[in-house]
Amino acid sequence: MQTPTSIKVTIERILPGGLGLAHAEGLTLFVALAAPGDVVRVRIDRIRGKVAFASIEEIVKPSPVRVEPPCPYFGACGGCDFQQMTYEAQLKSKAEMIREGVMIRRFLEGVFFLGDNWDDCHQERHSRSEDQAVWTINSDGNKSLAKSWVLP
Repeated sequence: MQTPTSIKVTIERILPGGLGLAHAEGLTLFVALAAPGDVVRVRIDRIRGKVAFASIEEIVKPSPVRVEPPCPYFGACGGCDFQQMTYEAQLKSKAEMIREGVMIRRFLEGVFFLGDNWDDCHQERHSRSEDQAVWTINSDGNKSLAKSWVLP
């Protein structure tokens, strides 16, 4: 099957780095400078397996949260990833990223293996103290502070 170079997609949400997430033609697309809810025609710039990176060619139907970026260099300098959205939408997208990161972290918490190969691995356990700091207990039984803060 030939993958199209231009495709119409709806942006589902914003990911870390400000990339819009969309799915079409069996691909997961990461779209630069998109807003959640945008219907856009994109040009596929690069494909790796079932993942494609794309640029907006045309905004077919702008999202209700899309705004004109206040910076005249937006999209050119690469310093801002969220100016194309209202401030409320920026906060919502960032909160979703944090929530997803916390869910992944909670999933991965427990047993960690450190070292260059299986023979060098040291098993570590993590526990929470009353102040919710994360303490690492290594295989020697020594306790050290892994993080001084923990997201809820």
